[in-house]
Amino acid sequence: GRGGARLTLSPSHIQNKPSETTMDTFPESEHRARISRAQAIMKRDNVDALFFTSEANIRYFTGYTSHRWLQPTSPEFGILPREGDPILVLPPIEMDRASSHPWLKDIREATAGFPAGIVGALRDAGAANGRIAAELGSILRVCMTYADFESVRSQLNGATFFDGSDLYWEVRIPKSPAEVEQMRRACDITAKALDGLYAAASGGGRTEHELHAVMSAGVMNHGADRPGSMPLGSRTPGEFHRADSHLRMHTHRKTREGDLVWLDAGSIVGGYWSDTFRMFSIGKASQASRDAYATVYEAIEAAIAAT
Repeated sequence: GRGGARLTLSPSHIQNKPSETTMDTFPESEHRARISRAQAIMKRDNVDALFFTSEANIRYFTGYTSHRWLQPTSPEFGILPREGDPILVLPPIEMDRASSHPWLKDIREATAGFPAGIVGALRDAGAANGRIAAELGSILRVCMTYADFESVRSQLNGATFFDGSDLYWEVRIPKSPAEVEQMRRACDITAKALDGLYAAASGGGRTEHELHAVMSAGVMNHGADRPGSMPLGSRTPGEFHRADSHLRMHTHRKTREGDLVWLDAGSIVGGYWSDTFRMFSIGKASQASRDAYATVYEAIEAAIAAT
């Protein structure tokens, strides 16, 4: 392939089961179904290729994931042609890990620099003069530098890059039974970790930082891939601090009997998040707190019923 070396996989090269080496949650059939839906929409909308750089979309279409998402200096790229298999363009250090995905056929090393590797892959995908749907809108992000993205566009001056967010969401919003199961697992793991948090907070004396650590370790111990977003704060009824009026990070404030503790508890399983808000009292809650909680609870139940 132009712009980078291509890794050709053979059965003898693969010595482990995917579940042992890749952290891919889903079988090949699940990814094939997603690709088929996406390519049907691409044909309908006259789109020649999808160009995606975010962890969520690369993982969604290929199953590939790594810790490189925490390192913005080492980006990874995916391309889905209108027909055929997805293409991955990866930094050299990721090539061997990528080979543990038996069903991924076209994995390229960006030896000539990321822009050149991407340009070569998009040309091979038949999009040199076509319409390329990129992550340019909604809540999507292009995970590469602006200069590199402009370099790709200038080298493919016959192609049109456009905001493909509507297409991405049309494919991703409907959830398969397998995806729903991952979300249920994430919520179950979070619920189990919360039980541990309640026990750790009992009696007071722990700092917010310590409670956050208990919750983070709890989701990991119960099987999460990693903790999700987890703001946590505490408040003593009758006292007011400006920081109590917003969603703040945990501090070294020491909790005590009678405090209210709230957190947005999250865990990530197979790339899918739980988002579980909880508020609880250390010891017996005041009647005013119980009344306020009852009002909010009834409002939530009413909203669910209306939905």
